Amino acid sequence: MSKIQPKGEGELRQRKGPKPKETTDAEDEGPDVERPWWLILLSASVIIFALGGMAHVHYDYHYGHLHELAEVEEMKKESWSLFEEGKYKESLELAHEAKTRAPLIEQREFLGSLMLSLHQLDEALATYRELFYQTIEIAHISKYVTVLHRLGAEYDKERIHAFEVMKLPEHVPPVPWHSSWQCPPHVEESLLPGKPFHDPKDFRVTRRIKENLPAIIHEFDDFLHDHPSEALGSFKQGTYNDLVDKLARKNWTEMILFERGSWNDLLCEEGKPMHTTCQTLRNLPEIEGAYRGQQLGVVSINRLAGGTHLVPHFGPVNWRLVASCGLIVPEPDAITLKVGETETSQWQENECLVFDDSYLNSVKHEGTQPQYVLYASFLVVEPEG
Repeated sequence: MSKIQPKGEGELRQRKGPKPKETTDAEDEGPDVERPWWLILLSASVIIFALGGMAHVHYDYHYGHLHELAEVEEMKKESWSLFEEGKYKESLELAHEAKTRAPLIEQREFLGSLMLSLHQLDEALATYRELFYQTIEIAHISKYVTVLHRLGAEYDKERIHAFEVMKLPEHVPPVPWHSSWQCPPHVEESLLPGKPFHDPKDFRVTRRIKENLPAIIHEFDDFLHDHPSEALGSFKQGTYNDLVDKLARKNWTEMILFERGSWNDLLCEEGKPMHTTCQTLRNLPEIEGAYRGQQLGVVSINRLAGGTHLVPHFGPVNWRLVASCGLIVPEPDAITLKVGETETSQWQENECLVFDDSYLNSVKHEGTQPQYVLYASFLVVEPEG
């Protein structure tokens, strides 16, 4: 029997293949191959073209987005102009379109404020209820509370719960208000909580008015009876006349004597119909001054027609008060001013009321004759500058 001969070492290596040779990194790359210049240029061109295309798409996207937002802002301006012209349906349709094109918080809030102005309370509530959990703007939350107040006792539970949520430490934004009955959009916390009504004797503005009120009443009465067309023509629909119930905007009008830092020379200059009234309040810093960049002093004669209701609302700030003095009050028992949760008052001729309109306030005129009052809003803080 023959023996199996062992394989030789060389044969084993041949079957297993040659022993791998240890190489350096440079050797792994293989021999240098010279690439054609046109291939390098083509590759660079492709990369540059790709980057340029990405930049172009990026630019087009942002340019298009900004252009869209600019168009939406123009739509909002046009919508508000239509509202002021009394074209409410067209105004609301345009606001809806603006919100559809750019459904951001700003557009949704604009639509909500328009519905609130048009007294479409259920629709406004749906918008502000949603914004309550998304917005960081105190002004938006103030309108949410306003809607709930206007909807009445049926929504008291939601209003109370919402206010409890607002006061939680983790709530954003932190809400400075002490009560859901005083929720102005702009707040000076050192003045909180305040009170709905004040004594007119405590303020220089009302002391001056009171000293001159008989002469002011006589001056206005002469203007109204001697020049009725000019006098009544001086009354215009005010900035906040969307507060008139049933949108009867002509039922609450004002004759502006001072606003936005300027006196009305056509009525206030010497020899003009309301000179005495204007002189009484000229050069008072609490009327003519500004605070936090806002000049909110206003002097006017306000006319409220019979049967008019001014719906509940908050004034814009809590660092001013309102003096309202009776000039012609033919039905004093028919008109009620409510401020805050329960406090009410009524106008009397030759008398002044002072109230804080940062509290929820409303007016009901259940008579038939127009009432005329002298209105003066004034600072209760040191004016800036």
